[in-house]
Amino acid sequence: MTTTLGLDEIPGPRGLPLLGNLRDIDLAAPLDSLQRLAREYGPIYKLSTPAGDRLVVSGPDLVADLVDDTRFDKLVTGGLSELKPRSGESVGLFSAETQDPLWQRAHSILMAPFSLQAMRDYTPMMVDIAEQLVEKWARLNPGEEVDVPADMTRLTLDTIALCGFGYRFNSFYRDTAHPFVRR
Repeated sequence: MTTTLGLDEIPGPRGLPLLGNLRDIDLAAPLDSLQRLAREYGPIYKLSTPAGDRLVVSGPDLVADLVDDTRFDKLVTGGLSELKPRSGESVGLFSAETQDPLWQRAHSILMAPFSLQAMRDYTPMMVDIAEQLVEKWARLNPGEEVDVPADMTRLTLDTIALCGFGYRFNSFYRDTAHPFVRR
């Protein structure tokens, strides 16, 4: 017999006002803290944070259940549904539902480049681009303004170009945008 619990019935440590369970997590060893809490409260438990309640699931079987994409459907609602033409056809990956053959094809294509191993392979490249940004900011004169939105756009573009296509725009070493970006 399966028992369904409401969110209020899920076990977890009692939190403090405003701080929630921040004091229950050792910042020097957060995974050890989460494992200790799982031993105490079970494989599914609730933590309170200043941003709201969070459910923690532990154990390979439960995690495998949660990431099994064959058990979940993508339903397009809200603003994304407005992107669909009147004919009901999708206009891309974000506005397509799970049953759409175009979504299935795109999903299959994207699985490999977004796998765990691919993310591990991208990490040194992402760190390289992030270090370029930090070095750019370190070269600024005291009091010189930082255009954070523009630098975040450069960071994003350079990271995608390097990780996805092996190309360097070198945005942090230029005074003007790369010709590709100016188009």
